[in-house]
Amino acid sequence: MTRAPGAPVLQARAMAEAVASHRSRFPGALRSGVYGVAFCVATLLSPMESAKAEANATAPVVEMKLQDFVDAATAHDPGIEAAVKRLEAAEAALLEARFSPYTQFRVQAGVTMAPEARGTPVFSPDSQFPIDNPWRPAFQTRVDGAIPLFAFGKVRSLVEAAKSGVEASEQLRARAEAELIYQIRRAYLSLQLALDLRTMLDEGTQLLQRAHRTLEEARDAQEEALYLQEQNRDPASADDAVGEGAAGTSFEAADLYRLRNAMAEMRARVSEARRLERGARAALGILSGTPNFRIPECPMEALAWTAAPVETLREGVDERPALKALRAKVTAMRAAVRMAYASALPQVGLGLRATYSVAPGVTDQQNPFAQDGANYGGVAGGLFAQWSLDGAGHAARVSRARADLGRAEADLAQARQGLLLEFDTLGHAVEDGAERVAAWGEGYRASRTWFVDASTGYFLGTVRAKELIDAAKAQFSARYNALSATLDHNLGVAGLERSLGQTLAAPEGWDGCTWMLAEGDAEVTGSTP
Repeated sequence: MTRAPGAPVLQARAMAEAVASHRSRFPGALRSGVYGVAFCVATLLSPMESAKAEANATAPVVEMKLQDFVDAATAHDPGIEAAVKRLEAAEAALLEARFSPYTQFRVQAGVTMAPEARGTPVFSPDSQFPIDNPWRPAFQTRVDGAIPLFAFGKVRSLVEAAKSGVEASEQLRARAEAELIYQIRRAYLSLQLALDLRTMLDEGTQLLQRAHRTLEEARDAQEEALYLQEQNRDPASADDAVGEGAAGTSFEAADLYRLRNAMAEMRARVSEARRLERGARAALGILSGTPNFRIPECPMEALAWTAAPVETLREGVDERPALKALRAKVTAMRAAVRMAYASALPQVGLGLRATYSVAPGVTDQQNPFAQDGANYGGVAGGLFAQWSLDGAGHAARVSRARADLGRAEADLAQARQGLLLEFDTLGHAVEDGAERVAAWGEGYRASRTWFVDASTGYFLGTVRAKELIDAAKAQFSARYNALSATLDHNLGVAGLERSLGQTLAAPEGWDGCTWMLAEGDAEVTGSTP
């Protein structure tokens, strides 16, 4: 399949980033961003994509795991390709810095027409400018250049700055790849969440529909019984029966209204889960280039990972690609400062020159002391020194270079502070997610037992509909919150892997088929202490 370049790809990346920036409306306050992915994807499909969508509809469905999406996306991601080209350009600049200062030679050549001139330095039959003589071609060429021998660190600083550019480009490529993997994981986890929500909501919808039918049947039976009482009794007794029926019906009517409200809310949640699923599928399809796919039927579970205290995680902040790139920039700026200082000092080198000129129509003067501007040749070489006396310009260039260095160092310090804050936030998010997974897991098991007992009692006629609705809401709310905590936990681990550039969780664990939350055990074994 050929992916559409440009805006759709960039919008898909922005959409994946929006997964963590939009407040969810699910009960339990799913972490910001769960449904932002679906909202952003709604703007991706333009009329220009309709023909491609029809073609994709006939493509076979491929089962893909998370690593399959990562491999497919990294193979043709425009961001990674741009980073690779940036690295190639930096390597070319380094090659130029190493060899270009020693290959500064140039060739000049020219061809013209000149009038014929005869004679010797003593006598000539022609005038000063024999324009009336026949004109003949003349050819001249010159090769000159210089090899620096001592430049007071200019060449060395130039090479050092170019090496820093290569280092920065390598780190930017690593950052682009890590960011893409994080976005793929975020969309994949969102799809897992959507599928889990759909399964849970479908189960709840079926049960509420059954309870609604049962309640309507009870209402119809009560109304029929009330009608028979009115037909078989005197008016006074009928009035009493109506009062009793009204009292009973009011209870049933309130329960019926509660059920209808719960069913309406359930339909709204199903629509939101369906929108989330469509958005996550679109994100994975666009970024990976695979429009039709399915993922393994594995519930989303808290990810098992190599736990470490937040303080330990902060020690790896200096190894993050973003900081390495900024440190390379600082190194390049320091080299620029040294070059600015060295520009005021002379440059000593070896100069070379070779010339040759020939004009067949002009008599070649064989006397070495006679000046001949038409026929000559020679080779010359020697040491030279060259320097600039632009004092004011030199001072300004030094000040500018030092200011750029100070700005780069300040950017590095600011970025390091931001990354330390990010590590703290991600580490605490993982810890908080683990604790909430444990707490809501316990709440879900308790509410599940309550719900099973209430539904059994309701259909046996021993429990009111109100209690059934309360039990259902408690169970689904606990499950929502448990899924929210699981998402926060897994996204926190994904963020730490992106920031540290290290593998903290087994690759197969991201698919959700390897459970770390054992049945009956509410503790996340991979949580940080």
